[in-house]
Amino acid sequence: MLEAAIVILGIVGFIVAVACSDRRATKMFARRQEDAGENTDNDISGEMADANGFPSDSGNDRYGILLQLSQDEDIPAKVLSSILDSIGEAEIEEAGLDEVKKRLAAKAGEYRNLLFLLRERESDDPEIRLLREEARQSLQQGQFQQTSDVLGSAREYDLRIMSELESAARERRLSAAATTAELATLAKLQFNRAAYRKAAAEFARAAEIIPADTAFVRQYRQKEAAVLHDLGNEFGDDTALQQAENCYRQILSSLDKIRDAETWAAAQDKLGDILTTLGQRENSLARLEEAVAAFHAALDEHTRKHAPLQWAQAQSSLGKTLQILGERESDARALEEAIAACHEALAEYTRERAPLQWAMAQYNLGNALCTLGQRDNGTTRLTKAVAAYGEALKEFTREKALEQWAGIQGNLGKALALLGERENGTVKLEEAVTAYREALKGCGREKTPLDWALIQNNLGAALQTLGERESDAARTEEAVAAYREALTERTRKRVPLDWAMTQNSLGAALATLGQQEDGTEKLRQAATAFREALKECTREKMPMDWSVTQNNLGNVLLNLGKRETGVMRLEEALAAYREALRERARGRMPLQWAETWNNIGTALQTLGERENSAEKLEEAIAAYQEALKERTRERVPFLWAGTQSSLGSALHALGERRSGTEKLEEALEAYRRALQVYTENAPYYAQGVRRNLARTEALLQQRQGLVLHTSDTAQKP
Repeated sequence: MLEAAIVILGIVGFIVAVACSDRRATKMFARRQEDAGENTDNDISGEMADANGFPSDSGNDRYGILLQLSQDEDIPAKVLSSILDSIGEAEIEEAGLDEVKKRLAAKAGEYRNLLFLLRERESDDPEIRLLREEARQSLQQGQFQQTSDVLGSAREYDLRIMSELESAARERRLSAAATTAELATLAKLQFNRAAYRKAAAEFARAAEIIPADTAFVRQYRQKEAAVLHDLGNEFGDDTALQQAENCYRQILSSLDKIRDAETWAAAQDKLGDILTTLGQRENSLARLEEAVAAFHAALDEHTRKHAPLQWAQAQSSLGKTLQILGERESDARALEEAIAACHEALAEYTRERAPLQWAMAQYNLGNALCTLGQRDNGTTRLTKAVAAYGEALKEFTREKALEQWAGIQGNLGKALALLGERENGTVKLEEAVTAYREALKGCGREKTPLDWALIQNNLGAALQTLGERESDAARTEEAVAAYREALTERTRKRVPLDWAMTQNSLGAALATLGQQEDGTEKLRQAATAFREALKECTREKMPMDWSVTQNNLGNVLLNLGKRETGVMRLEEALAAYREALRERARGRMPLQWAETWNNIGTALQTLGERENSAEKLEEAIAAYQEALKERTRERVPFLWAGTQSSLGSALHALGERRSGTEKLEEALEAYRRALQVYTENAPYYAQGVRRNLARTEALLQQRQGLVLHTSDTAQKP
């Protein structure tokens, strides 16, 4: 009796879900026959119906797929059509027929499993046997509502007997719980939020039916948590993820780490996955750190020797979480650990042994390499990241896994864009734009709005860099448009830090346009965007990004200050640069530190010239000299030459305001150093430096002539 009830409880949910959609499908097919002029008096009949009672329509790909799957999977077409109907028209149109076909094939396997359970399991109770037989026959005939009613009666019968027969109470509870769990499995066949919610609720109810049986309660709570996890991942439901987290914490509290080591480790691994997703969405370092701790706990039990694949899974997940954590920290240690964890996972996850897991580990490795490569000055890590993404795409193809393919294309675009920024030419940048646009083909705004917004943001960044490199305002305008598109989904309320980062990028693009155009409107818009970004991108939350935004704000304010009268904007620029230096330490970020000192020098020089202040000019010279401590000719020759040119300009300005020739001679030396690089490699810049050098030489000659004339006059009797 117990075994029979377990079977029944697992099936009712499937029938309830399909019954409603089956009636809709039947009516729809009847309408289609009526439109075609066929007789619909007997529901579906005549030449338009196939052997399964399903309308044939060779001109319609969707129904052709259903009929083909019905034959291939040996499942009544009505069942498949009901599952299809549960997905919804909008989702079908967005996913495409190939994706729908894959989903139907997957659901077909779950349906066959339920039928197998119904056919094979026996019951000692004659009443249950009769009900099960009646349910089986109804199910095979496609009478889903009747089947659901019969199985529901079976559940209620078991529950009634349970209360009447105290000696059999536990067995009846187990039977009712199993039937409820099968109802949950049935509900999850439908691909929508409500169905997943129902499935989770049914598993929770199954656990409530048998409160005294700890092992069974744990089993159903694990299934409840798994459904909630899927709901959170597939539909972006953070509440569901939080509920799943609570489930796993309760499960862990009921386990003995020594006695239940394998189950305990698996629960830690699942908890780590959930905490990682929540940490990403909530921008919570605490959750990400908790996730890292959970994966380490899982690895304490899932050793490579005793459970190699589980160990590899935990290593891969740990690598993913450490990469996300490393993005939010200035210390590169987490990213280095992420790379090591992914390599560990790949030691067991080979393409031949576990192709999809191998591909996912490659993807996680690519992400960690890309993030770390973004921080250093070379291209080695970024090149390795591109290679890792390429490996992942060998298994996550557009045909087999559209969403994963789109995600990898998006991150590949990011790595290519970073390489493009560091290499001459535009080849890598053009490849990045192509990758982003490919990613948008597989990433629907309606289904995954935040992923879509991320790709739009990154596309804007690649277009912006292309615009700057080609001096093409049209590219930059495209970048601004992409950033504004991203902000329609990346709102401050939904994802505050992502919103802030896109505001920062928008500000940078507007600043570029502002430099290319007359007036101050674009520059003012840029300053507004940067200040918006700083509302969420604080030093406490994201210190490195905060420093970048402060530096960018300083640049815009400096340009505004040059175009406007007064010194207010210039003073504001200096304040922003000095804020940036609080995080841009020389030891940690030498080139960024030097960049900010160079900017401070420019702001001080502009102030000194406007106020006719020798003191400010001396400060500017000192700032440029600070920058040159890291901006060396060997490391960054063009930046070194640029700072040398700026230093020469500041020395000239100071030399104009002081007697003597010392500062003018120093200015000439600085200009000549700049020409050592510019003459051969940047003739346009070399022309400007030569003009400045000639101006300084002229002033110097004037001063020297005046000194000589004064000396001659003094020698006359």
